Amino acid sequence: MQIHLHVGLDKAGSSAIQAHVNLNQNWFHTHGIIIPESGRTGSLGHHDLFKDAKGVFFEPLRKELDDFSRQGFDKVFVSWEGIHFFPMQRLEFIRSQLNGHEIVPLLYLREQSEVIQSGYFQHVKHGRQLLTMEQVLGNQDYLCNDNRDYFALLSKLEAVFGDGSVQIRLYDSDMLCQGNIVLDCLEAVGLTPDANFVLAPNRQNLSLDLVSTRLLNLLDCCFDDPAGREVIVDSLLENINHNGPNGKYFLDQEDQELIQEYFRISNQKVVKHFLNGDHPYPTYFPYKHKTFREPQKFNDNIAFHESIAVLEKLTKIPVWNGSAMHGPSLTQLAKPKSGWRVPEPLGVWSTGSESILRFKILRKSLSPFSQTLRLRIKGKYAKNYDGAWVTVCGIELGKHDLRDNELEIPIAPIRESRTVAIRLGHKPINSNDERKSHDEVDTHRGGLPLTDQSRIYRLEELEYTIG
Repeated sequence: MQIHLHVGLDKAGSSAIQAHVNLNQNWFHTHGIIIPESGRTGSLGHHDLFKDAKGVFFEPLRKELDDFSRQGFDKVFVSWEGIHFFPMQRLEFIRSQLNGHEIVPLLYLREQSEVIQSGYFQHVKHGRQLLTMEQVLGNQDYLCNDNRDYFALLSKLEAVFGDGSVQIRLYDSDMLCQGNIVLDCLEAVGLTPDANFVLAPNRQNLSLDLVSTRLLNLLDCCFDDPAGREVIVDSLLENINHNGPNGKYFLDQEDQELIQEYFRISNQKVVKHFLNGDHPYPTYFPYKHKTFREPQKFNDNIAFHESIAVLEKLTKIPVWNGSAMHGPSLTQLAKPKSGWRVPEPLGVWSTGSESILRFKILRKSLSPFSQTLRLRIKGKYAKNYDGAWVTVCGIELGKHDLRDNELEIPIAPIRESRTVAIRLGHKPINSNDERKSHDEVDTHRGGLPLTDQSRIYRLEELEYTIG
């Protein structure tokens, strides 16, 4: 079989390709290309297949390929962006595990001065970085890293998988099919999209910008709070999504010229050896964009204050990643002004006949293909109460027993704002039961009557997943 091996380089459209392959798996199947299940990790591509150095997923992959070959299929697509860092030995191991199959590495190459800056933003996005932008400037070890030597990378792949096996495409919107990386990838493997191919309207893997990265640089030098940092990053990305980036590049012009000169010969060799000189640009990349910071076009202080204003909004609607909340921590969502009392060791009691939970979903948790939010809620009712009338973002879901329940909330009405507002209406079973119940006692609350009107439902645990 012919195996299209997408060797995704960082910040070169890999996330978009993998997300669409995951969503359109059946479409690929009906169009003659198999997306194997072995070692596949959803929208992360075939992460587990290639990440595991012992190769435990290759045996089931071979069996899977044999089964599809007997059914008449002859093409396969697999993808992971970590492959381009592999040494020759790891690549030869992949070759040995897929012996008998034709492997065609597919790579999208992005101009080095762009990918270095975008890659740095990506590192800052995903975790604390003590190397600041200022420390990157003029840092030749960082800027001229041989991991960005494309001729060396392509030569290594060709040495393992065979002469003429490597397929390269230019990651440039003007050169991509209809300016779209997903459509271009389909073209690269010989497919044409039809009405049944689902193309997501939004970008995947949104990048930070210059100002948000500068702000995170400052925070990273002073604090180490991964959970809190994740919320800050999410809010900064949301601002970028709605208002556009404040600065795409942070290198000086001298740094840009240093990078382009350092890799010039390597890029020329790519054109000569892998494209037989048949390319409109002798150094492969057109170098038509300025990939350095232009201070005269950018007011640092104004943009920085705008980012601070974004963070101030966090105090209004909390961002929550869905991990389980228990006891007093629930007060992050169950606030006194929204029909809840102060927290107690076992949870937070509602007050009055109505209480509201409000939060925002982490941006990275909500893909364009998400359909349902499943909210797991646990708690305890006063004696006369056995449920609550639930309304989510204006949609009435009816009465639910929230002692231990899972609410299924459609993503569609919350996709744009990512804000979930859950209104709980508390009504007693009947008035007779309400009068009788004043003698009932909750020992966890020091003997207060269960039907105290300010203590109707005690929220004890919340968590959610998205599917």
